[in-house]
Amino acid sequence: MNKTSKVESAEIHVVRTAFTRKECAESMGFSLSTIDALVKSGKLRVIRVGKAVRIPTTAITEFLAA
Repeated sequence: MNKTSKVESAEIHVVRTAFTRKECAESMGFSLSTIDALVKSGKLRVIRVGKAVRIPTTAITEFLAA
């Protein structure tokens, strides 16, 4: 009797929690300079780690809801 093991594939869904300035601009249909102006004015919150700037998805949601 031939026994075969059943291997189940696990699906992994990665949820983005932050975007680069460029990714944010492209997804929102804004220019990079508009994103920079929104960040500078404080209307769009960012996270800075060293020189890296990331825009949390929650900040995008907050901006769009305002």
